Amino acid sequence: MVRYFPHHIFVSGDPFGATVAMMEKVTDPTRRRRIEEWLENARKASAGLWRPNANAYEQRVPLLLNAIARAGVGTVLLTSLKRSIPVWIVPYEGDGRNAITGQISSDLQQGVRIRYSPEHWAIGTGKCARYYPGYGPVETLFHELVHASRFTNFGFVGMNKSALQDMQDYEEFLAVMMTNVLRSEWRAKKFARDYTTGKSADQSQLEQYLRSPVYLEALEYFLADPFVKQVARMPMAFNPFRDLGRLKSTK
Repeated sequence: MVRYFPHHIFVSGDPFGATVAMMEKVTDPTRRRRIEEWLENARKASAGLWRPNANAYEQRVPLLLNAIARAGVGTVLLTSLKRSIPVWIVPYEGDGRNAITGQISSDLQQGVRIRYSPEHWAIGTGKCARYYPGYGPVETLFHELVHASRFTNFGFVGMNKSALQDMQDYEEFLAVMMTNVLRSEWRAKKFARDYTTGKSADQSQLEQYLRSPVYLEALEYFLADPFVKQVARMPMAFNPFRDLGRLKSTK
């Protein structure tokens, strides 16, 4: 396990690293025994699944975090993580191409866990046959950290899971659009249009798409988030949170 300073982010090549760390702080013997039993069963159940080499994982993920931190929007995102809540980044096991972020337990103080393996998002590894704008290793980790920021600041009860056309829900909409903002800072010309279809768009096409009333409402909703407020003052070409007024007024 390594800590990514100065942030309260921990990278562990053990998929159960966050649970082990939580268990070490449990003093009640009955609860500790239950966690130990769960951990033993979980390790057995996952024994046959693919997972990256632990040491290589703990070396690679901080480099991807460095790439995020070099971007202005990435710096804002990392500093938006509530410092009192640990964020754990651990491998996503198995051959499926996925990443998942959520609370470690119902007690938010125990932390937030990101299950993510960069191999699933890098072309040429056998796990990623095709690249979609916004879904490379760095971008996908950024996407999950947007979720982590929301969790550390608002907890599960504060997440907006209302369904949203082509986006699954409001939270996925935010993560996709913020990743597009990151790509715009990188001077990218193609962006992920939405969460569910895999379609891409240039800036003009995407802004036209976002002029739908449901997306304008979602953009406005997130302006109350402190992270979004800061991003809305940033100068990259594509920034729908900053340009909400223009998107509303343009016919």
